[in-house]
Amino acid sequence: MKKIFYAMVLLSVTVCFVAACSNDEPNNDGGNTDIEEVVPGTNHKILVAYFSEPLPDGVDAVTSASRVIVDGDLYGSVQYVATVIREATGSDMVRIQTAQPYPGNFDDLADQADNERQNDIHPALATEIDNFDDYDVVFVGYPIWWYQMPMAMYSFFDKFDLSVILVALTGCSKDEGSDTPLYQNDTIEYDANRKILITYFSWGGNTQHLAEEIANMTGGTLFRIETVNPYPTDYNECTEVAREELDNGVRPELSSTVDNLDDYDVVFVGCPVWWHTAPMAVWSFLESSEYDFSDKIIVPFCTYASTYREETLAKIVELTPGSRHLQGFGTTGRNTGGVESWLRTIHIIR
Repeated sequence: MKKIFYAMVLLSVTVCFVAACSNDEPNNDGGNTDIEEVVPGTNHKILVAYFSEPLPDGVDAVTSASRVIVDGDLYGSVQYVATVIREATGSDMVRIQTAQPYPGNFDDLADQADNERQNDIHPALATEIDNFDDYDVVFVGYPIWWYQMPMAMYSFFDKFDLSVILVALTGCSKDEGSDTPLYQNDTIEYDANRKILITYFSWGGNTQHLAEEIANMTGGTLFRIETVNPYPTDYNECTEVAREELDNGVRPELSSTVDNLDDYDVVFVGCPVWWHTAPMAVWSFLESSEYDFSDKIIVPFCTYASTYREETLAKIVELTPGSRHLQGFGTTGRNTGGVESWLRTIHIIR
């Protein structure tokens, strides 16, 4: 039976449905397939298959693409979208699960996902689908891991013969985020006499962890950006406050100030990715009339859950227009791999 295949992909915090941006996606035989439209009211037998691994608490990114709370119930974001589709279509639903569960810790999960990606590991699946050949419409959903499908999805497509026709829905999301630099960075030569300041804003601790690692390697001074009114400790409440600030251009008042900024030559500025950009507290800091960054060397860094790293680094650059800017750095969770190499590349250490 020829199946109609829908891919539902979670991109950052925005849930989108896409199924190929091109009309020329290959099928299992290596040829091209035509686009086929499902006619409303047609008696299709529908299956919703999804892969979802909700992130644990404490992830330092309010735009975490992993989870959502609806009516007090916690869902993985892809799981929730799959549930909505099932309820709207009356379809069957199955969760794609690996034989060996992924770690519950974010850093371990990110490391394992990256290892699978780099080594092309297709993990064994525990999922079985009875009478798969009976379905003629299949929705398949997954989050973006390391800029692509999780490797468990490759296992799924290996295991089940979809014989698909790819159907483009409302087009590809414009909110995918960039994986290439969005600003032109400057270069410097190493100078052991430069004084270094590491400023950072952190909600859940991941950005603080990265800032401390940078300080350990550079000998720089740490400064935490804090607001007069602390952000809510509850994840969803914090999300709402952050979104309201961004939508309304609110610059929250800060409770801390840098002493003797003029003494520093290099200023690192770090934050988590909130709603595809830097938190508004960072805007408050960089736009403050108390500071003059025009003669500073600015080094942006960030932590993120899935995407929008480059957009966030570019926002820090945009907020310091009179400065020189070195190549930025971003990482997921509390993963600090690559920090030392980055600092050497931009000639902060050697």
